[in-house]
Amino acid sequence: MRTRRWATSPSTWLRASRGRALIEYVLLVIIILTALYWMKGPIVRAFYGRWKTIGESFAFGRQYDPKRTVECARDTASGTWYDERCFDNGRRACDALANENDIAGCEAGVIRQCSENCREANDKQF
Repeated sequence: MRTRRWATSPSTWLRASRGRALIEYVLLVIIILTALYWMKGPIVRAFYGRWKTIGESFAFGRQYDPKRTVECARDTASGTWYDERCFDNGRRACDALANENDIAGCEAGVIRQCSENCREANDKQF
């Protein structure tokens, strides 16, 4: 015995089948996106954990320590590398001077004092 679905023409049955397939695909995409939304916490933690591991491998496991890490900068006039934090602290004494020549001389002296922390960079030829 034939059901009504089989009694209809094949073209109408195919059109209905395409519509059902589209709805199924949309539901599948919605389910996948919902699962990803609920799993975003663990996914983000895994991503940042891997990023941290890769970042530490560049420094051989050493971490940045704000008290002991030296950030060197280069003086363009003399070509000397100096510790930026040391220079900022020493530069405050130069601000009280009125004459520009005195300020330049004071800054050069501070750079000389602060270049000891960046000895390795000064030893290299650039």
